[in-house]
Amino acid sequence: YTLPFVLHNFYDQAFAFEDGRNDKPNFAAGVVVYTAMRTYFTYKGAILWKMQAGMGDTIFGPFYQVLKERGVTFHYFHKVENLHVTGDSIDKISMQVQATVTTPGGYQPFQDVKGLPSWPSQPDYTQLKEGKEIQENGYNLESFWTPWPGVGQKILEAGRDYDMVVLGISLGAIPYIGRELIEARTEWQNMVQHVKTIQTQAFQLWLRP
Repeated sequence: YTLPFVLHNFYDQAFAFEDGRNDKPNFAAGVVVYTAMRTYFTYKGAILWKMQAGMGDTIFGPFYQVLKERGVTFHYFHKVENLHVTGDSIDKISMQVQATVTTPGGYQPFQDVKGLPSWPSQPDYTQLKEGKEIQENGYNLESFWTPWPGVGQKILEAGRDYDMVVLGISLGAIPYIGRELIEARTEWQNMVQHVKTIQTQAFQLWLRP
C-alpha cells in the first residue's frame, strides 16, 4: 500500500470528505495518526475480520434475541417527532404511530435465511393492519420525508413511561426533533453547528467464487 492510499482509506472510513468531495478533506492530523497507530500496532489476530453474513444479522440480531429473552419489549413503527425539554431533562417525547401491528405477541422482525434469523430489507406488511396500503403506494417508513401520515400519536412521559432516554438517532435529524434541546444547551448548539453529516450511498456486489 502506498502512503496516499492508506491515508485516503482513513478518510473514507470516517466519511471525512466534506460534501463527499475528495478535494475537501476534513480530518484532524493528530486523530489520523492516533487512529493509525491504534489500528496497526494494537490489533489482535487480524485488522479485519470477514463476517459470514450481514452485520445486522450476525451482531445486532443476537443482541435483539438476548434482550427479548430477558423480557425487554420492543415497539416498532414509532417515529420520533419532538423531544420536549424542561430544565436539563427530556420530560416528554412526541411520537407518530406509523402502523398498527396485528401479530399476537408483537411484531416479529426476522426472516429465516438458511437457518439464520435475518433482518429483511422492508417490513413484513402482512403483520400490519395498514400494510397493503403502505406497500401498494410505496411508502418508505424509514424515510424522514415519507408522505405517509401515520395512524395516530403517542406521548411518552418521564417517570411514567421511561426513566432514561438513549438517543440513537442520526445527528442530521437533531435540528428537526431536538429543537428544544438545542435551545436549552450550548453544547448541543455547538455540536449541531460544527459536527457535520454527509449523505452516503452503499451497495452490495455478490460474485460467484
